[in-house]
Amino acid sequence: MIVPVYSQCQSSVSKSRGSFPTATLLNNGKVLVAGGGLTGRTSAEIYDPSTGTFSATDSMVGRKNYHSGTLLGSGKVLIVRGNNNSKA
Repeated sequence: MIVPVYSQCQSSVSKSRGSFPTATLLNNGKVLVAGGGLTGRTSAEIYDPSTGTFSATDSMVGRKNYHSGTLLGSGKVLIVRGNNNSKA
């Protein structure tokens, strides 16, 4: 089910996030879109497919691309691995 929902928001996402964001379907039918871009991003947004709109949400601690998002039983999303493009 994530593929059709992500396809609906892909044109808006690709303009603002570049490549490699994650899209995680939430329990309420909305989609968490996080990270992305060639240098990684810390920002995340919630996409609402019923309205076709994005809203800001909390950011990640580090910039991420090539990462993975997993919906946990608690309703939170675990973002793992990826490239943080850190020089340290």
